Amino acid sequence: MLLSCSATHILLSSPYDRPAIWASSHYFDLGLRKCTAMLSENVNSDNARQLFISSILIALHTLLSRRDIDMKSGYVVPSAWFRALRGVKAVVDAAGVWLQRSDMGPMVPKEREVEEVKSILQSPSRIKTEDGIEEDEDEDESDEDEVEDEKEEGDSDADEAEEGGEAEESSPFPALYAALSPNSPPTPKTVYTVPMDLLSTVYTLLLPPRPPTHILRRKLLGFPASLSPEFLTLLDSHDAGTLVVVSYFFGLLALVDDVWWLQGAPEAELQGLLTVVPQEWQWAMEWPMKQIASRIPMPIDD
Repeated sequence: MLLSCSATHILLSSPYDRPAIWASSHYFDLGLRKCTAMLSENVNSDNARQLFISSILIALHTLLSRRDIDMKSGYVVPSAWFRALRGVKAVVDAAGVWLQRSDMGPMVPKEREVEEVKSILQSPSRIKTEDGIEEDEDEDESDEDEVEDEKEEGDSDADEAEEGGEAEESSPFPALYAALSPNSPPTPKTVYTVPMDLLSTVYTLLLPPRPPTHILRRKLLGFPASLSPEFLTLLDSHDAGTLVVVSYFFGLLALVDDVWWLQGAPEAELQGLLTVVPQEWQWAMEWPMKQIASRIPMPIDD
């Protein structure tokens, strides 16, 4: 699998390198076969490390390979990458104990990171603005004005939305939460709001005081794990609600993409998503599209 990813990396700068094209697909196929064989057995201390590394490389290969997809005939949603990232989460869940004791330990989320995020969210130096966004007390008051338009747009609809969790009630994206609510039934509201709760938390963490970028990125890359199979099925069918939720994911990802394998991905994905989001939902694309231009999480609206 490592040879496959190495070849794929070469293709980023030399897309017509035939040996690299062959190696990328050939070794990826071999790697998948070996992973399948290992998964047919029980996950244990002997194969946990190899399965973990392989799952990460599969997700990396899937992401990098998207740059070779011909989008001229239409945008291809990133559901394959999301499923690959869900695979990483499944391996961690099954082999976490052994991974923590191995040299892979630093790559596995730790309880102390969870506690650090909780302490930041509960920090006394944070206050809630009228629209629910938590800010540092020393932040310029102009930030509050910058989000007022989003608040006014969402308040009338939000009052009619179903009661949600704490993240929804204090979300920086009230208009989107409200707009997603009418989609149920037949689609359960939680299909949209569970992943949106995670994105709202990450957005809040971007405000000072904030944890290290690698912790933010790790938490944000947990987004696919919050996606239900139903969400991914809807995404494959270009359901408007899922397309917009995914757009907000890439909008936030643009703020923590300071690693080579993510650079350029938010821009490419958002430009593609913009072409498939229905006209009546284009208003919801304004905030994500701003992030690939400004690289800052605010303002939400002019």
